[in-house]
Amino acid sequence: MLRYRRLCTHQRDADAKIQEFFRRLLARGHSKESLIPLFQKAEANAKAYMSRSQEEHEATRHSSELASENKVFLHLQYHPDDPSAREIQRLWRDNVALPPGELPLHQMKNLDGDAVGLNELVVAYSRPLNLSNRFSVRDIHGRGRKVSEYLAG
Repeated sequence: MLRYRRLCTHQRDADAKIQEFFRRLLARGHSKESLIPLFQKAEANAKAYMSRSQEEHEATRHSSELASENKVFLHLQYHPDDPSAREIQRLWRDNVALPPGELPLHQMKNLDGDAVGLNELVVAYSRPLNLSNRFSVRDIHGRGRKVSEYLAG
């Protein structure tokens, strides 16, 4: 909703694109009853976002950046035999963030006397590359190789 509202110069153009998007979702099997509340909420969110001042946007962006500074990101390639994210979170909490009988991580200070400030672990998964990723040419970032390059050796 926000993208359509921001990219289209005229409201009627955005309305037409939103209606087209709605029709396409219906054609994919979604029900009108389930879509209408989602579209109404998205429209309200877009309107609220666009009514904020530049200063409010900057303040929100700044608070998001500050919140992310208190997080540790663990990026793993997904494998079904690996421990679950819930188990990793439990191990983090019990051994790093809040170890029994020890000072909690968020209360510790570094060598300069500043608070460590870490209080959350985010476990992020990526999927392994598939054959399409390995063999199709990707021009987006100049990555990828032609299939013939793999066969020519």
